[in-house]
Amino acid sequence: MILFILLYLLADSIYSYKQHLAVPIDGDFANIVLPAQHYQQVLLDPFGINAVSESSKHAGANRFFIHKFMHVYFKKMPLFLQQFMDPVSSLYNSIAIIKLVLQLAMLFLLSQLITSTQNFRSKELFLGLIILIPFFQSFGYNDQMGIIFKPITYTCFYALPIVALLWFLFPYLLALRNGHFIYISPVRSFFMGMLLIMLPFSGPLISPLILILVPLIILGFFVSNASTKWPSQLNFSKIFWLIIIVLLSLYAMFLGAYNAENVGNHSITIFEKYQRMPKGFFDLISAKPGLAVLIGFALINAILVFIIKDKNVAHKKLLYFISAFIGMYLILLPFGGYRDYRPNIIGTDVFLPIILALLIFTISSSLFLINRLPAAYRIIPAAVFVIFTWADKPNFYYNHCEKNNLMGLNDLKKSENLIEDDCTIMAWDKIGDPTYSITNVKLLQELNVIEELKLYYQK
Repeated sequence: MILFILLYLLADSIYSYKQHLAVPIDGDFANIVLPAQHYQQVLLDPFGINAVSESSKHAGANRFFIHKFMHVYFKKMPLFLQQFMDPVSSLYNSIAIIKLVLQLAMLFLLSQLITSTQNFRSKELFLGLIILIPFFQSFGYNDQMGIIFKPITYTCFYALPIVALLWFLFPYLLALRNGHFIYISPVRSFFMGMLLIMLPFSGPLISPLILILVPLIILGFFVSNASTKWPSQLNFSKIFWLIIIVLLSLYAMFLGAYNAENVGNHSITIFEKYQRMPKGFFDLISAKPGLAVLIGFALINAILVFIIKDKNVAHKKLLYFISAFIGMYLILLPFGGYRDYRPNIIGTDVFLPIILALLIFTISSSLFLINRLPAAYRIIPAAVFVIFTWADKPNFYYNHCEKNNLMGLNDLKKSENLIEDDCTIMAWDKIGDPTYSITNVKLLQELNVIEELKLYYQK
């Protein structure tokens, strides 16, 4: 059985990689990787000390480590890959590689949390893994409930730091479920120490998630050890890590006030933000059936977990924890930075933590219920599995137009060139002014895609 699942995982990885290769490059990519002028300051001020001391604002003030990662990785990896392929292909492959790495890392982390085991010989772990796979939609429901987002910038700013956060908190989350901590080796301690400093300055969601999850984790230990004054699992060193990361997260939240990208944050009041959230949720859930199916699946399992009489109450505790997390997250969400492209507060990007929380509960409870309910119950997870597998149809040539235009840039004759095709080219929309393409062509020149700076525009 494990061999079959590994073969299925390999086949899915190849399929996902080909899907990731077919995604167009988003409009923020070149601005961050080059970087454009407005993102240069964040690379010089990692912890925002200059911004605070000088009371000045700059873009990405509390997101240094993701900016730095994108700047270094996408400057180095395409050049390395050019030993084996042409420059344009090296760019798309460098994007597909990091997406697949994050996808596999997220799959294995979630499956271990779901099954409460690190034993890679465990059939239950691999069963959880195979149920998880269809929810990683490369196309299909990606725009509605993406985990590895189509835009690589969103994948780096949301999925990447969440994977790192899950890995950092993994010993605590697993201890909550199992009652004891896994062995933390010196190597793991070293990397946890690095993440302790890096995580609060790695993306828009990480500091708020830390400030929600850490209190819930500590509360969970106290509830599980109600008969003692202090939970035996939380010795000084383990609580010290949590205290430090909370303090750094509080500072990172404060530093967000110096993020120039948040200047429109006060354009609407907090009350107005709460008023807009139901519409944001409705727009998200009604776009395609995927999210509604997942939420319905979770609700069915929640009801069954409470109805079934079993001495094992672990899944009820998990439901309480997940419910508390989702409730706190939604309550605090309007206090985050406002964005014009997300006018109703709730969007695919900020909904990612809720998607992951729902998956952890739903699949964990499904594995529990499969062994305690009649065989007819298996129809539900099987149907969900089929729905999500069927939805992610192949789109291997989705970026064919963009890729062809990038390959043809060297053949352009003028300093400013009209491109007739309707597809976007490293942009969110068609570029109507040739000066707006200058950041793109500068990066493409650095990556050997073009030899000379030739601007382009579209109508």
